[in-house]
Amino acid sequence: MCSGDVFRMGSGTYRITQHPKDNSEHRLRAEVTLIPSSTSLPNHCHPACEETCAVKKGKLHVTFEEREITIGEGESYTVPRGVGHVVRNPTNDTVEFTWTSAPALGLDELVEKTSALGRAAAGFNAIFYLEEYLLDSLAGKTTSARDALSQVGETIDMAGGLAALSAAARVLAEHKTVMAGMAPVAVREQLLDMLASLPVDQSKT
Repeated sequence: MCSGDVFRMGSGTYRITQHPKDNSEHRLRAEVTLIPSSTSLPNHCHPACEETCAVKKGKLHVTFEEREITIGEGESYTVPRGVGHVVRNPTNDTVEFTWTSAPALGLDELVEKTSALGRAAAGFNAIFYLEEYLLDSLAGKTTSARDALSQVGETIDMAGGLAALSAAARVLAEHKTVMAGMAPVAVREQLLDMLASLPVDQSKT
């Protein structure tokens, strides 16, 4: 994968404009289009890099460090490494923004594998939604299992079933220092190991 290539992650379409191998800062940069009423990815973090988004068109809603902010045209935000965040477009208009991640060591490999997954990449969302539910439950929050797990079911169907979910889990397990959900590490690793080893026909992904 190199500059000019396009991939999808969550509900976002990314066109790479700068590849980590092409600059000394190991920076990955892309122009992103996020469709109306969508979430790029559920709550997740990047343990080894920070993320910056600069909005070019529309309004982007970002939740991190227990607060939600709205980023308008000409504005930007930076999420420090290891901090959980959610990027959303709750409006009726398409949002366009420049996404930069640095140092993006390993993120380029994750992007390539995500692109190869195709629709199965929606399995990331299902896994992150499931981690959110586990995290809330462990914290004693009265989260509705019906509501939380309906999101999991919807995204599993979107991804293409359990085989797709298993494929997505294997990619996340291989790149857990690049992108991760927000459940405790031990819980997250057990969940990924379980999903990655599901006895399903991987040829259907």
